[in-house]
Amino acid sequence: MKRFILVMLYFLCSVSASAYEYEISACCIFQNEASFLKEWIDYHRLIGVDHFYVYDNISTDHPREILDAYVKEGVVEYIYWNRTYTTDKEWWVVQCDAYKDALRRAKNRSKWLAIIDTDEFIVPIQDRDLKLFLLDFEDFGGVCIHWVFYGSSGIQKISQDTWMILQLLKRADMSYPLNRIVKSIVRPERVDLKNSFLPHTCAYIEGYYHVNAKKQKLKKNVVRDCCNERIRLHHYWARDLDFLHNHKYPRYARWIGKERALEKIKIEEKMNDCFDPIIVNVVERLRSKN
Repeated sequence: MKRFILVMLYFLCSVSASAYEYEISACCIFQNEASFLKEWIDYHRLIGVDHFYVYDNISTDHPREILDAYVKEGVVEYIYWNRTYTTDKEWWVVQCDAYKDALRRAKNRSKWLAIIDTDEFIVPIQDRDLKLFLLDFEDFGGVCIHWVFYGSSGIQKISQDTWMILQLLKRADMSYPLNRIVKSIVRPERVDLKNSFLPHTCAYIEGYYHVNAKKQKLKKNVVRDCCNERIRLHHYWARDLDFLHNHKYPRYARWIGKERALEKIKIEEKMNDCFDPIIVNVVERLRSKN
């Protein structure tokens, strides 16, 4: 009976979402991450994302070669984001402006918008897919999902023969402080853009607010106890060791200097404490469903 009710709710949600062009969209901003884009898009399509707003921040590694097929299919909207920055604070502004633009584009077109990065993967653990999960949050302005940091698993260079997320299977302990941080999936028309503190959380128009996966009301900008049993956001912060040392470190070195950058990337050591292949099961379940 419970399964029948869930299926009926899923059907009714699909019908009610017909007022929108898309039920779920996702947006991201990237720079020189072309090799990671296909997996990020394909995975999120697998969990139920219909559309993507992708912001290319002056990349030089030819991301259009990857994205053009999705653009022609109508799955991706490609936006060249010609904004420069020299510090992490300036990068914050560049991101926020892109996400606000995505919220404007998605308003009244997409029922939901996930505001995440290309190294972040939404993992529905207990629900069949993301659409089914979001059925529980129709009345809110948004739902916040907690990070779970995954490290390099000691892999120097990930294989191109399979998805990165199926190779990097070691994560930080759930008590790791950064796992308390959230990212948001929001209803664009309910977001108060003027007062929003992006990229992690939004403010909402009167009468709406955001909650965690347990439907606990959260403050405007919140970090609180982890809530990751039902859904979580895998954050592949380091990707592999090659990316960590040859891409991430130089970026931090430009922002904060070489010595501080070396200290910064040392946090990756704590991201490999626990073997947790749960995403393998999730991917297998989703692929068998399709």
